[in-house]
Amino acid sequence: MKSVSIFSKILFIGLLWISSNSFAQDWQAFGPFGGQKFLCMQVDTTNDYLYLGTTEGFWYQNMESGIWTDRIEVDYMGRAVWSITANPSEPGTVITGRDNAWFKGYMEISYDYGETNEFLYESIGGWITDIKYSPADASIYYATTFSDGGANGEFLKSTDGGSSWEALPSPHFALTSIAVSPGTPNTIYISGDALVTKSTNGGTDWVSIAGNLPSDLGVYEVALNKSDENSLVCSNDNGLWQTTDGGQNWTNTFPTGCERLVYNPIETNMIAALTFNTNQILISLDNGKNWIDYTSDFPIDEYYKDIDFSKDGTKLFCTSYYNIYERELTLVGTPEMANQTNESLIKNLFPNPFKEQLAIETYLNKAQDAQIRIYNMMGQTMAILHNDLLQKGNSILNWDAKTIESGVYFCEIKLENGQTQTKRIIKQ
Repeated sequence: MKSVSIFSKILFIGLLWISSNSFAQDWQAFGPFGGQKFLCMQVDTTNDYLYLGTTEGFWYQNMESGIWTDRIEVDYMGRAVWSITANPSEPGTVITGRDNAWFKGYMEISYDYGETNEFLYESIGGWITDIKYSPADASIYYATTFSDGGANGEFLKSTDGGSSWEALPSPHFALTSIAVSPGTPNTIYISGDALVTKSTNGGTDWVSIAGNLPSDLGVYEVALNKSDENSLVCSNDNGLWQTTDGGQNWTNTFPTGCERLVYNPIETNMIAALTFNTNQILISLDNGKNWIDYTSDFPIDEYYKDIDFSKDGTKLFCTSYYNIYERELTLVGTPEMANQTNESLIKNLFPNPFKEQLAIETYLNKAQDAQIRIYNMMGQTMAILHNDLLQKGNSILNWDAKTIESGVYFCEIKLENGQTQTKRIIKQ
């Protein structure tokens, strides 16, 4: 019996080791572990920086070099960063939304990645919940605050790159998030206790687009599809809701309470979300209509705090309270981007990323029938470039993608002998 017990322990330890290593192949921890609690995250998709707001300041990473820099001020009350954004046209310019020792929200701006900070604005209420710039005009910023109970939360606007701010009429007691039209800087959506509201004149006037959303539940976050302004997704205690008609009608597409939402910067119909009741990481490939549970093999059982995509849309980042993790996006229904043989069938894809024309170079060690196709992240075929005999040696095919939307796609080659290879391509 003793030998069986020892064997069982060895087997258990072995299985545990295998499991922990399988986690590492999927979600991988990286970054600073200084003991600060993470509160928010943002990827600067223009300059390739990653920012992490904490209870004592923030960290940032140059994602090209992998180097982290801390702007932590330990034991200094009022340095918690609840929201953070970086100006895409001015590298180094960072605006942080904080709260002070009296729980008053305020904003600071830095022009040197947080080495020095200048005071911008103190709110009349609670903390700064969100800060967003206009994709159409980076000199225009918007911010929201959470009420302290004495008045409505504030809706704030800056037209000089964040240097000065004015408070505009607010339709919410508690404002939680902002979505800005990518093409029209004066079209804004905000969420909060008044559900979802919209302004088309830069925040001067607001109309409700709550439709059939539950009136007794506030909305935590609203996100806008940058290629279709009638398509929005929002989150509340009842889960995730989608509209395709500008907010007249909403459909509950996931039934569990959710908070954070973010669209992929390249693949416009891909969204990531975090639940707070069941602690799930979710991905949608069809603009929020259906959701895939992407929590599998996450290495910890801890409350997830925030989520975002990498600059090229091929990685997903997720923070817990004390860690940050990353994972390559190999989704359910999408084949692994790996060669099933030791032979490289796709020799080169040039240029990648590309704008209109993509050259695909293949190599076969003998002539045989081959199919070469392009498909999207939902598995839909976009083009079949070859479906016939492919000669031995090098061959070059061209894909004319002028009419194809920007996004992440895959180039796949299948041979008659069963060999396959798939590689990721990005159309800008």
